[in-house]
Amino acid sequence: MASRILLIGVLTAAALFGVYGDFPGSIRAVLAFPYLVAVPGFAWMTDGKGGRIKPVDQFVVSVALTLAMETTLGAFLLMWGQWWPQLFFGMLLAATLAGLAFTSARDRPARSSGSLV
Repeated sequence: MASRILLIGVLTAAALFGVYGDFPGSIRAVLAFPYLVAVPGFAWMTDGKGGRIKPVDQFVVSVALTLAMETTLGAFLLMWGQWWPQLFFGMLLAATLAGLAFTSARDRPARSSGSLV
């Protein structure tokens, strides 16, 4: 779990520099691309209760989830007439943080509240 959060954090920080930083366009694209391909969906992935999900399957599902989120957010922004790439990225970042919060709360082991008697 900690390595997953570290990977998501590093790729998100790189994308933040790519989107909001003052870099040439080619460097901005390289920094933001990994985040925009898979990270928001990866934040919503869990290991599952029965066993581990294969890394290839996890990658495919996280890319699919990310593309679904990006399509939905982009369609809403276009319908509202508010297309702005920085706003889109901010909403995607909020979805990533919500996914991390949801999956970390779900994967946390339940504490027993029984008495010592």
